[in-house]
Amino acid sequence: MAGIKLQTGQNQAGSYLPNGAYLYTALVHLHRSSVHRVRNKAIAAFLGLPLATEVPVLMGRNAGYISSTYFSDVVSPHELLRRHTLFGVTHLGLDEDIALNREEQLILGMVKGIRLGAEVAQNLRWCKRCADEERESYGFASWKVVHQLLSVRICHIHGDPLLLRCKECGIAPGALRYLRLPGEACPGCQSSDFEQDNVVLRDAYQIFVRNVASMFINQESVYRESAWFLYVSRFVSSFPSESDAEKKVIGFLCREWEVLTTEEIWESLQIPPSDRGGLFSEGSQFLSIRVLISRAMRALRPSLLPGDVVPDACSRDSSEDSIFGSTVRQHARSIGISERITSALASSSNIKDAAVEAGLDYIKTLSAWRKVLKSMKKALGEDAIRTLLPEGRRIQKVTRVGRKQDLLNTYKSRISALLERDPGMSRTRLWREHYRAMHYLSKFEYEWLAKKVGGNMPSRRPDAQ
Repeated sequence: MAGIKLQTGQNQAGSYLPNGAYLYTALVHLHRSSVHRVRNKAIAAFLGLPLATEVPVLMGRNAGYISSTYFSDVVSPHELLRRHTLFGVTHLGLDEDIALNREEQLILGMVKGIRLGAEVAQNLRWCKRCADEERESYGFASWKVVHQLLSVRICHIHGDPLLLRCKECGIAPGALRYLRLPGEACPGCQSSDFEQDNVVLRDAYQIFVRNVASMFINQESVYRESAWFLYVSRFVSSFPSESDAEKKVIGFLCREWEVLTTEEIWESLQIPPSDRGGLFSEGSQFLSIRVLISRAMRALRPSLLPGDVVPDACSRDSSEDSIFGSTVRQHARSIGISERITSALASSSNIKDAAVEAGLDYIKTLSAWRKVLKSMKKALGEDAIRTLLPEGRRIQKVTRVGRKQDLLNTYKSRISALLERDPGMSRTRLWREHYRAMHYLSKFEYEWLAKKVGGNMPSRRPDAQ
């Protein structure tokens, strides 16, 4: 087993931190050094936060300090977060730019707005065989990041159920406050007899656990927000309708797991009821469900390999139209749009040009597009649509799905720029030449518009003079 060695000197933990080991392991070693025997002082010293008295589940706060102080910068703060903390799993559900932003916050010691979600177990768990093997190799056992995920209740290496509490007194030795290592005697009764949760060892569950471990070990990007919704869009578009695609996935999962409903799968994965939902919408926000759905999609459509759907600058332009077009056609047909209008909507042109090219009425084509867009938004979510829409369907780089705040900022910037260029521009002229912006702002940002344009501002477009 490879790993990284802690810095020698005053803060030495005297051991390697094996690959995939939870950073909490290093804190336990530091606590046991002759310098930091007092629990609170050990926590504060390790984190570089003088007022810290509790062990954070996140463990990655102040990663820059930890990397330089305890690992001699052999491992970068980013690698420390991604390979040795639970953030290394949860960040895989975020787009890369958001993940990097949160990593920078953690490296600098800030945790505001960073949450691990419901996917982390309350107390640390361990595999007896992993612990025995590491003790033989290193003289100690380490906690594993993968073992701490709520849906993972067996070891991804050995397939054995994970241990979590003492058989004699019921105490969980993995509670963070105890600062223990896997397999050590119970802090309550000193017993070395431990037990696990009841878990049905289905082949499907073992495959799932290995896939979750692969996601973390290989830092797979297919589960990131934009890439995931693009992958789902391509999969769904290969079926007559979204409901057909969902039925196929559910059928595959129920057969593989040997259950009657997906609810039984969610129960076995300990996914909270509040985080369950449509396979391709709310429910798929949960990383464990994404891993599960991904296996089904790969089995049903092997040609849609996850690596092909990660958006990048080189591939997006060549694939955007076909993915967008097939998605539009699927939703247009499901709501009864005529084939002629559907063909126009599936093009990458803006609606007006598409209607003219097809010899269609613009108003009717626009009305049909709004219905299709509503159907797509309901099925795939706004983030997926933002990824799919070609430039011809955007308003100043803001999609027509349009979050209100996006439009507010766009219209406010437009009016501000106009008044800067021509401070004497009258309200009447603004209403005549920029009716849509004025109408929208008078409805949602009246006070700002009144202050910008002037008092006594009319609330609707004045009559032409």
